[in-house]
Amino acid sequence: MFGNRKNLSGERGNKLRPVDEELATFDESLARLESIVRENGRAMHGPRRKLGRKGIAVIVAMVAIAGIVAAAAYQSAKISGTVTPTGGLTLTGSFGTGYTIGSPKVTTWTIHNDAGSSISYYVEVNVTRSGGALASDLDLNFGGSNIVPVCAGSPAVCTYTSTTSPLASGATTTRDTSLTFKFGAVFTLTEQALGN
Repeated sequence: MFGNRKNLSGERGNKLRPVDEELATFDESLARLESIVRENGRAMHGPRRKLGRKGIAVIVAMVAIAGIVAAAAYQSAKISGTVTPTGGLTLTGSFGTGYTIGSPKVTTWTIHNDAGSSISYYVEVNVTRSGGALASDLDLNFGGSNIVPVCAGSPAVCTYTSTTSPLASGATTTRDTSLTFKFGAVFTLTEQALGN
């Protein structure tokens, strides 16, 4: 009455029938169900209000048809992946030019919180040069006392890290970086804002 359910479930090695055949079977079953409902509706308005076999058949038919409609005839394979978002902070600024040995130069950096929540951020500056950087190459601070760098690697890179500060969601702040070089060389510098 309600189509070949073995074909929908794929039991006993049967192939799935095309969707248009299942829909045609469904339409026929629905027409029969509507006929039963009309007959049952006339019977329910008569003197007897007891739910008979036809009423039970209507309920069973409705449940069976709902099952046919809900069953998926075709499906794809599931695809999973791992995603690691980056960003959350925007840093703008420049080291600029005009550094004189022995004289401090201050650059101002702008930091914006794009993360969607309040964070604690800090600024990190990495310094290297040909042959490797040394802690004695320069003095660097972020508007306070000089930072003692961590120098590691080959060639060595010296990392200067600021203290952490809160930054509200969507907020913008500035941070000064003061550099005083102690001798002449070609230095490579990177500055980055990070947060948790």
